[in-house]
Amino acid sequence: MNESDNLYDDNNIFLNIPNDSGDFYNISDDDDDQDTNGEFNEKMYDGSKKQNHYSKNTTGPYFPNYTTFLLFLWVTKHQIGLAAYRDFANIVKHSKFNPKDVLLSLATIKKYRDGLPLLPFKGHPVNLNYRNTPSTSKSTGQALIFPLKNILRRILANPQLREHMYFGPGIYCENKREIWHGDLWHKSPLFGEMSFKLNDVVYILSNFITYCDKDTNETCYGRIVSILRVDDTQDTCIKIERILEFDIYIDKFGPFRNAYHAIGGIYLQIGNMKQVLRQKLKNHFLYGFIPYSAASDEVLQPIIKDIQELEKGYELEINNQRVWVSGGLGVITSDLPEGNEQAGVKNHNANYGCRNCMIHHNDLHDIFFDIAKHGRYHHKTTLQIADVKNAQTQTERDFLATEYGIRENPSIFDKVMRDRHLQCPHDPFHCMGGMAREMLQATFEILTAVGEEEFLKTWRNFEFPLIWSRQQNPIIHLGSYFFSDYLRLSMIMPFLINRAISNVTMLNKSFIEHLIKACTITKSRVIDQLLNLWISFSKMVYLVFRKEFSENCFNDLQRNLVQWAVQVAKIFPNIAQLPNFHIQRHFIMHAKNFATLVNIAVPTKEMVHRLYKAIIPHSNKKNIELDFVRRDNCLQTLRFLLDGGTDERYNLTEQFDFNILSKDHCIRLLLDSWYISPKIELERDDDTQITCIDKNYINIRVQGMYKKDDLQTAGLKSILNDDLFAELERSYQDELNCTEHIASRKVKYFKSISYTIVDDDEVVNVNLHVGDVIDILEDVSSDTTDSGENEAKTTISYARIQAIFLHTKDQLEIPFLILDWFISLNTNDLKLCCPRYRLQRSADQTWRRIYVVKWVDHQPNVHFVHQCRKSGCNNGRHDENNVYYVHNIFYYTAI
Repeated sequence: MNESDNLYDDNNIFLNIPNDSGDFYNISDDDDDQDTNGEFNEKMYDGSKKQNHYSKNTTGPYFPNYTTFLLFLWVTKHQIGLAAYRDFANIVKHSKFNPKDVLLSLATIKKYRDGLPLLPFKGHPVNLNYRNTPSTSKSTGQALIFPLKNILRRILANPQLREHMYFGPGIYCENKREIWHGDLWHKSPLFGEMSFKLNDVVYILSNFITYCDKDTNETCYGRIVSILRVDDTQDTCIKIERILEFDIYIDKFGPFRNAYHAIGGIYLQIGNMKQVLRQKLKNHFLYGFIPYSAASDEVLQPIIKDIQELEKGYELEINNQRVWVSGGLGVITSDLPEGNEQAGVKNHNANYGCRNCMIHHNDLHDIFFDIAKHGRYHHKTTLQIADVKNAQTQTERDFLATEYGIRENPSIFDKVMRDRHLQCPHDPFHCMGGMAREMLQATFEILTAVGEEEFLKTWRNFEFPLIWSRQQNPIIHLGSYFFSDYLRLSMIMPFLINRAISNVTMLNKSFIEHLIKACTITKSRVIDQLLNLWISFSKMVYLVFRKEFSENCFNDLQRNLVQWAVQVAKIFPNIAQLPNFHIQRHFIMHAKNFATLVNIAVPTKEMVHRLYKAIIPHSNKKNIELDFVRRDNCLQTLRFLLDGGTDERYNLTEQFDFNILSKDHCIRLLLDSWYISPKIELERDDDTQITCIDKNYINIRVQGMYKKDDLQTAGLKSILNDDLFAELERSYQDELNCTEHIASRKVKYFKSISYTIVDDDEVVNVNLHVGDVIDILEDVSSDTTDSGENEAKTTISYARIQAIFLHTKDQLEIPFLILDWFISLNTNDLKLCCPRYRLQRSADQTWRRIYVVKWVDHQPNVHFVHQCRKSGCNNGRHDENNVYYVHNIFYYTAI
């Protein structure tokens, strides 16, 4: 993951990682040392260029006062970052700040955390493997674990979470998104309905029944495997008790850069939350840590006891109410080796190392292997475990374990209610990221020196999405890429190959000969074959990471999986021998069980590791697990109070109301862009005059005001011409219901704008930049149904932001966008299979161009690529007369 992946969550909220130091010496926006071509001119830096005249004070001629002198020394000594200094300045300038209250001891300030309603956690003694530990280490250590009951009580007592959790039966719907839309929730007795009453007869889950087929009127026999609710109807009543489904993620990470000291993080997620909530960092709850060199099973013992207790159910007192809580393990997510261990299956490089079927390691390339006939099933594996256990000799046990592909010691999670194979799915993020890496590496290996040079030239000048961080040279530094980098590069590889590889001389001769023979094609078709392979792969990965699945999506994914597998087995046969190649065969089953593959992917969970790694420089590095747990406990407690949770130790009159305090301007600035911050309780600053005249649009901020040179370069003027002014008046009338005369034509242009949209369900943070492509849902002409009613239809339209400006009216500054619309040509690019569009020209007045910012109600997630011709586009500069683009249908949000 790049810096932007690790420091921001899915709503572009800054994680406020402790070691964010910024760059103290590079805070100037001055870029005069570059010419218009982006090349650097020779320039002298530093030296005695500025002579200050602050002679009438105790700090001599260099500083205006003693305070500034002290702050300068402090900032320079400790390399204070911009964000940290901004927060410090806001604190000392607060009207209630009293210098006499400042404590000289940092330890004293930290002790105030002990007064918070912290969750208690336990330290369980565990044995450490002396072979893996340093010579000075002890033979035993502590595994720090939060009791599950305490975690659940805190979650259910949080009003911001409890209101958005689902506790009902499985729901059948056409478009599946949430976990309760999946087959596993439908069929599991832990989460759904177990019985229903019809005509005074009680039917129980797993009962065998006779029923009448409505199509044939024949009497049939069947078995009740699930009790569902159709869409959101109330045909089946919800039980009173809270039934919890949770996801346990286990993964090891190295907190130190140079020393190997892998510790295992155990994180908890609640499956009753909606997908958008589960993808937030603050909703990944720390369960505990597996100490370095400790056995996982020994550490997990108390967790297993907690789950067994939850399966039986118990009462919890939440906000002075007694609530019956029951539930169980929904899914274990992990990477490939850890997942096999928790499923009780041998490692992935064993003869039978797939945790879902009995394919031999030598047959991983067989895309027609019958995974249903030779699948692993819970009851069969249970019998196999018994066979291994009952074997008389160690040799016989080893033979049976190898024959069955299972471990001699079954997973400790077999002690709880679960299906060891269905509820331990493969992780799509690691799988597809690994496959993308192999595809990229194989592609770069077949390029000649000329091909590499042309590819890098195209890559450097490519129009990347603006929100992407800068990437390293993929040919030389591919090994330093994160999984998110592999996936991002795979989204644009079809376009890069289409632009760069124009001649077979750019490909190795041996590869050309191999492809001609393997695919029975002519030499002229070699490049097209390589391009088609990447198109299939990019489309397949896009479908894997869809956040919503319909039956058509399942079919499309299945078709693309097979299509890519057939192609890659011919072109890059080595890839077809990898475990990840076979794992994709099980994606359809995983998607149906959990509604989508995103619901079992772990990219956000991987980002949690980054939070803990950032604590290392601020710890004593002796008991890092304890430092991690104590900090996480403090953060989650602050989050609980900020979300409106109550401390049961105090009555309501004495309750420390964080919600009221969070309205303080200084405190809000401290909480702003911190990932634990509350999502509601946001208000528009009283000082700001920027508004959309809509109470749901708050915290509107603009950045990067255009200077005179910027306006000239962009072809803009601070005074609107007649056409644009007429459109501005229309926007006021149509979108703001303002019919008053507009006097001023003067506007101020900016490079970006950010704002927050608040509604009853969620808060959306939007950041827009000039050049971004936005997608807007528009109403189109409706058809009349048989009943005489108009049937509303919508379509998605796309536009590029040409400019962002503020217009002043009645002392209020209202933000507007100037858009260039993409007009669909209703055709696809013949090679890339992507829809073609024409960009609206500046002189084209067919479509309005000025709109109020509130037209954009979500963060853009669209990418358009210029359809370059052989001539006219050079070195990243596109021909302005060529207004044709293609919509990148392979683009998605990887993290």
